[in-house]
Amino acid sequence: AIGRASLRRTSQGLNRRRAIYNRLRNAATQAKSGLFQVQRIPEAVHANGQNLALRWAGEASIETVIRRFARLGIEARRYFSPPLHHMDAFAQEADLRVTEDLGRRILCLPLYTSMSAHEVERVEAAIETVAIEFAAEQLAEADE
Repeated sequence: AIGRASLRRTSQGLNRRRAIYNRLRNAATQAKSGLFQVQRIPEAVHANGQNLALRWAGEASIETVIRRFARLGIEARRYFSPPLHHMDAFAQEADLRVTEDLGRRILCLPLYTSMSAHEVERVEAAIETVAIEFAAEQLAEADE
């Protein structure tokens, strides 16, 4: 009975989650200097918005970026870390440079169906703030 009741609300929840997901992806895409990159999703695919993974394209470490979000009250976390081939159960010698690079650069931002409009706006603002701060720091370093 609980499952049937939940299934009736699935479409509504999924649509809400996709709307939040698309809004935050747009914020990341439009952020200063292209420091956040989103995954390309083919037009025929309708992502469910399970998570909002962004690739950090800046010079700072992903840990530094996560701390910057935390200072703004946004819980960002690493994703694909460590890569599977670094885990004891799957450890192997392999030349997986792209996997390792992504493991160092991917982070996830909050995304859940019940996010309020205010919470979504806070995440959007944090994306822009973090991008602006790091872009300014990179410019200052380039001028030195």
